[in-house]
Amino acid sequence: MRFYFESRLQRRLSMAVLLPLLCSLVASIIMVVYLVQHLLINQVQLTVADNLRSAREIYNTRHEQVSELVRLGANLSVVREGVTEGNFDKLLTALQSLRVRGKVDILTVTDEKGQVVARARNPLSRTDEVLYLSPLRSALRGETVSSTELLTQPQLRQEGADLAEQAKIPIVHTIMARENDDKLLENSMVIMAACPITDYSGKIIGAIYGGDLLNRNYSLVDKIRSTLFSNVTFEGREVGTATIFLGDVRISTNVPSSGGQRAIGTRVSEEVAERVLEKGANFVDRAFVVNDWYLSAYEPITDSSDQIIGILYVGILERPYRALIWQSVGVVGLIQMAGILTGFVLLAFVLYRWVGKPIKRLSESTQKIGGGDLSHHIAVDSDDELGQLARDINAMTKSLRERDEEIEKLTRGLEEKVHERSLALENRNLELTQARADLLSMMEKLRSTNMELEESLARLRAAQEELIRSGKLAALGALAAGVAHEINNPLATVQGNLELLRINLKDRADCEGELNLMAEQTERMRKIVRDLLTFARDQNASVEPTDIRNPLRAALELVNKKARENGVAITMDLAENLPPALADEDKLVQVFTNLSLNAIQAMPKGGSLTVKSMLSVENDMVLVSFADTGHGIATKDRQSVWNPFFTTRAEGTGLGLSISHAIIDQMNGHIVLESKEGVGTTVTVSIPRAS
Repeated sequence: MRFYFESRLQRRLSMAVLLPLLCSLVASIIMVVYLVQHLLINQVQLTVADNLRSAREIYNTRHEQVSELVRLGANLSVVREGVTEGNFDKLLTALQSLRVRGKVDILTVTDEKGQVVARARNPLSRTDEVLYLSPLRSALRGETVSSTELLTQPQLRQEGADLAEQAKIPIVHTIMARENDDKLLENSMVIMAACPITDYSGKIIGAIYGGDLLNRNYSLVDKIRSTLFSNVTFEGREVGTATIFLGDVRISTNVPSSGGQRAIGTRVSEEVAERVLEKGANFVDRAFVVNDWYLSAYEPITDSSDQIIGILYVGILERPYRALIWQSVGVVGLIQMAGILTGFVLLAFVLYRWVGKPIKRLSESTQKIGGGDLSHHIAVDSDDELGQLARDINAMTKSLRERDEEIEKLTRGLEEKVHERSLALENRNLELTQARADLLSMMEKLRSTNMELEESLARLRAAQEELIRSGKLAALGALAAGVAHEINNPLATVQGNLELLRINLKDRADCEGELNLMAEQTERMRKIVRDLLTFARDQNASVEPTDIRNPLRAALELVNKKARENGVAITMDLAENLPPALADEDKLVQVFTNLSLNAIQAMPKGGSLTVKSMLSVENDMVLVSFADTGHGIATKDRQSVWNPFFTTRAEGTGLGLSISHAIIDQMNGHIVLESKEGVGTTVTVSIPRAS
């Protein structure tokens, strides 16, 4: 058998037979799952629906029992005489005896006006009016009725304080239930019946009503379970369950919680609540109940006015039937596997006898022939395809022997020619190797020269751009100086005359606004002239080692008032032990003030300005960044922000950033601007570190 497992052909033949058998196994498993799932479980679901009808009959039977009890009480002469004579003690004794015998929680008698005469459970509570009870109103009209009713805490406390406490149920968070913030259920559900009490002439002199409190009353649901499911268990759990809901909260149930107790206070799943409580329809399907899946059936419980107030439920644990599916799959699988293994053993024997041994013999012969033994002859003992293959191999071996003899003669002549050509090729190869080395050396020199040219070109372009920019700025500065000088003297005259106007018209209140406006605009013109002179003036920076924190704090102190007016919060993050920068401290104050004001003016509706100082990665530059949360700079404007007179604000001169850029250039530093529209702008100033 060892050769059988080593033979690839036999393995393939076996797989060709086994694959249909395995497909049959899969089909059988699918069929079993289908039969159990769609036939058995569906049949069980129909049985659960029938069980729900039986549970409703048991529920209605309890209604009839309570009705019979109050009918019996109404016909007792002692009750009739007690109401007629107003004999409370006599009436109370009869009611208490009747309540114990009928096993009800509530038994009360009222007069013809609905005022309580006697309560069997709470004798001290009487004379209150209970016409809010629908069955009682019907009884006072001469009808004997029963229904399921809701009672509030105060109403139930009249019947008995212990009943009111029994009705309170803490609401428990339940998986797959609706979200609800209620923590405690205080209302109660009561099976109630009422019957008129008449005197001997048939006149209604009062009524008697009785009821069963369903909150935490497990006798009814346990009776439903024992009657319908015979208390069958699976893995220690009751298979069948029954529940009475008030709204969507379990008030009487034998469904177990995770701890094994009754799942009182848990809630029905959202899917069931929507169908039964909102649409008033029955729900018959698998459902998630507290902590497991059940084949279940639900129907609404209504009160005397046909309002849905709760749900009646019965269900069977789904797990036993799921286990049955896997048991069936296991049995079918074992039977099929046993058949497959038996067939596999028989197939292996047949294949080894009729295929494996001949193939092994052929394999050994071909190995000998492949090893050079062309004199080997294969014995032929069959007329099938394998026998024909052996004859063909023998014929091939004979042809190979004859051809080898011819090849051997040719080989000796070729070896001499190959030796001569090999020597010539070796010499040629040495020449090519030397030429390749020379070519690589030339390429490396060209690459190095090209890199040097590119670097020189980049430096040349940068110098050319700087020269062009410096020329433009120099020409523009000379022009600005001339314009500023020509405007400054007339502007001083205007300011002087304006002050004279203020003195002459100080009593004219109607002119005060216009004079103030003229003064503001004149001051604005004076500031523009001052900025023009500053821009035009040769800004030679007197650099010396400077603690960068000093000009930073001075600049931020100058803009603090403006920041508060704009609602801008300034945050400083200054690195400790930062080395001094080689800079002009006074001019740095001017630069930092300009950059801070620009950032604050970019946030008219408030925001934050973060100022940081740090050392560059190369440790040769001191960096200061100003990051705002303003509206950002448009992409089309970012290349123009350093140009003189460029501004996007109506009140700006467009010189602040140009002056700042020129000052930092004087200190051998540079300024970098990064901006994103709608996010903000960050300006980073780099100043050489003092050695």
